[in-house]
Amino acid sequence: CTDVTGFGLIGHACEMAEGSGVQVELASGAVPLFDQVLDMARLGIIPAGSYRNQDFFGPRVAAGEDLEPVMLDALYDPQTSGGLLIAAPAADVDELARRLHAEDRIAAVIGRVCEAVPGGPAVHVVR
Repeated sequence: CTDVTGFGLIGHACEMAEGSGVQVELASGAVPLFDQVLDMARLGIIPAGSYRNQDFFGPRVAAGEDLEPVMLDALYDPQTSGGLLIAAPAADVDELARRLHAEDRIAAVIGRVCEAVPGGPAVHVVR
């Protein structure tokens, strides 16, 4: 588990993956976003830190060809209080989400942990 802060969701997922010797597959469409985040990104209203994060972590990230570039902008966004990124065994994920929802917490299953591919990306972002 890590708090999503200045490195953005992708940066923190990258650090977790590399530290654990795995690959993280992020399902971008499952990531809860504030209303109009993508609209703002389409207008170019993006924090400069998003670009710094993309420059730093980008070489370790792969993105699906059908992924809209502004989604990456949102996932690299350097949140100062972006919530928690939790990795849990697949068998426990649904129960964990149910318990968090029961506590009135926003929770979403946004990806999965995969076996690392030698020389491959730490994070693979899919639609």
